[in-house]
Amino acid sequence: MFKDTSWFIWVQIICGSMVSYYVNKDAQANEVPKRNFWVIFCFMFFPLVLVYQFYKGYVKRRGNVSTLAQRQMELEQKHLETRQRLRAEREAWERERRQQRALNKKAEKELEKEIEAERQKRAAAHKKRMKELAEERELQQEAAAKALHIK
Repeated sequence: MFKDTSWFIWVQIICGSMVSYYVNKDAQANEVPKRNFWVIFCFMFFPLVLVYQFYKGYVKRRGNVSTLAQRQMELEQKHLETRQRLRAEREAWERERRQQRALNKKAEKELEKEIEAERQKRAAAHKKRMKELAEERELQQEAAAKALHIK
């Protein structure tokens, strides 16, 4: 069909070079993964630039990130989950602590009431014993006075 096809090869090389240059700059600016793959294949078959444009849009929508960035995001996510778990545990611990304090205060008040009741009981018993001792002393004094009068 074509007798001299050298011009077709030159057109393909020029178009491939221009498209590869564009793809290289664009992939570098937009941080498209597998940049070298796209440059080489667009040079070899320049209509692949349309597929590259589609892939670039897909990557933007998907938010494709490097494995390092993905690992960092996973670590941040784990760190966030750990912080949330620790915060929940700390809140549960604080809640338990407040409940224990409330129970301790209640028990302390009851204990104080029991101690006060015991003190009053002991004070009443002491007062009664002192009264009995005073009566006994009076009886002894009366007995001693009678005994002194008899002799």
